[in-house]
Amino acid sequence: MAVVYLLIIFVFLLKKYLDKQSESSAVQGHFLREEEIDDEEKYDKFCPDHFEVLKKSLIFCTYDADKFRFIPYEIASIRSLKDDLDDIFAEKWFECFFRNQFVEENIRPKLLVLKETASLIPYNEWLSESIDLDRNVYWREINIIAEEILTDLNIEQRTYNIDY
Repeated sequence: MAVVYLLIIFVFLLKKYLDKQSESSAVQGHFLREEEIDDEEKYDKFCPDHFEVLKKSLIFCTYDADKFRFIPYEIASIRSLKDDLDDIFAEKWFECFFRNQFVEENIRPKLLVLKETASLIPYNEWLSESIDLDRNVYWREINIIAEEILTDLNIEQRTYNIDY
């Protein structure tokens, strides 16, 4: 009987501890969700970090299957690249690039073409990571557009520093 009481007390204390942890833990992930940010100032604060994600994503968008194969899965996967592209093109994040002059206005059309081309690849191919990076027509177009944007942004480094 004493064992049952001890077990009940242990479960109760464990629950209290876990509840306290969830209340005090910080939001995890690349960025705060849009609905958690209520003004441009907060977007602007994180814009340099978000621009790094843009550069990283553009570099990965230039990769073929051989180059992508050598990237550790924890660093990038096709699925995480799709998530990063979705983040980049979220309206308020996207606009902060131009407002803060990380990206010149004349590059906007190419970025939007990249977004549109990426959207032509079915979501399930991103999710299942079944895009043929060497033969998919849309991926080849993404390669070309990403190269052009990197050139327009004067980014010479075309390999992603995994130690970053």
